Amino acid sequence: MTKISDKMKEALNSNKVYDIQFNGLKSDNGWKISIVGKKTTDIYDLYDRLSNYLSNHKITHKVATIKRIESNLPEQNRKLFTIYVPNTMDINKLLLKVEYLLKGYKGWSDIKMPFKGYEVYSGGICFRNDRDDYGNYIPAKNAK
Repeated sequence: MTKISDKMKEALNSNKVYDIQFNGLKSDNGWKISIVGKKTTDIYDLYDRLSNYLSNHKITHKVATIKRIESNLPEQNRKLFTIYVPNTMDINKLLLKVEYLLKGYKGWSDIKMPFKGYEVYSGGICFRNDRDDYGNYIPAKNAK
């Protein structure tokens, strides 16, 4: 695990942006993994558990800030961590690794899932493909 720096804590407590994005390998296949939670401590916990692995493997991801948690955006305010599966990576293998890294994470308990357009993998981990057959983006609210 990693210790969150004071600078990162300050960024995660921002009321200016909904998310902090970390760029990595190309990911335009539409696959994304979201991890749910509801508190600032959940954000810190997820960041601690996932950031080193994702950064070391150059996997694009974004982490929610307090602005997202406090927003009045149903479902969106519970997606605290989103991972964009690189084109070169198998989503099933990445889901297994994320599940392993999140062993014991309880921030998702009592959150009603699945969210619109998502499938539940395990615990607070859900996933979806946000592209149609032509590669066009499909917002979760329009997903089948």
